[in-house]
Amino acid sequence: MTAVSYDYPYRLRFSHHGRAEIRVERKGRRIVFDPVERPTPDDLVVLTGPAADRQRGVVEALRAGVRPTVIAPGSLREMLSKEGPMEGYSTPIELDGVRFASLGYVPSPSRPGDALRLPLAAGPLTALRAFSERVRQPEAEPHIMQLTFPDGTRLLHLDLSLHRETTAEWVEQAREHYASPDWLIVGCPYGERAAVQKWLPRFSPARTLVAELVNTERKSLGLPTELVTPLRDQLVGLGLEVHVFAPQSGYRFE
Repeated sequence: MTAVSYDYPYRLRFSHHGRAEIRVERKGRRIVFDPVERPTPDDLVVLTGPAADRQRGVVEALRAGVRPTVIAPGSLREMLSKEGPMEGYSTPIELDGVRFASLGYVPSPSRPGDALRLPLAAGPLTALRAFSERVRQPEAEPHIMQLTFPDGTRLLHLDLSLHRETTAEWVEQAREHYASPDWLIVGCPYGERAAVQKWLPRFSPARTLVAELVNTERKSLGLPTELVTPLRDQLVGLGLEVHVFAPQSGYRFE
């Protein structure tokens, strides 16, 4: 790890802007995961998967004539390019001194947005809208993403990759490339707390942010939700440094 002089107020600042949008501020271009709000041309946008709510901010930007820099799976970039010109990249790639690497994963069967699981309470219009968004999604795997910063520190975004159908083989493959990150962000699919508790310690993170990534969408569809605080408490009990990463909250690391 090389020594870096930080003539900047902080090393990294993470902020949660609702749904799956997470911003990483640092010396250099801001990095935005799955923006709900319209990104700026200076942002480095990372799309972790094909779900409609993950693309929303980029689609809005493209339709407004903004040309963002987007890192995303190939089929997703191809679909988005129909909305307007953009700078699109696949992983592995190095941009603004940050190395981006990713690995696809099988989504949870209880992943939000699955219109076939909508209760009657959601109403027919809500169910139809969710089903239409699902049909329009490109056939692209969701991805976990590792960012390696100029000083050698690493951020691993596990997204919603840990669930009851996650295999030991996939976890070992991910660990081989991405174990022992300095920061780890993870979401918990609905009903999958036990799986996250089982698999996450295998990655040996220095610190973990358990992010609420599904509750807003589930509420909008009339589906039940779960707090992430009990998961945080269970992981702390295993000896990990863990923080709840709720919407509209942030963490700053010097």
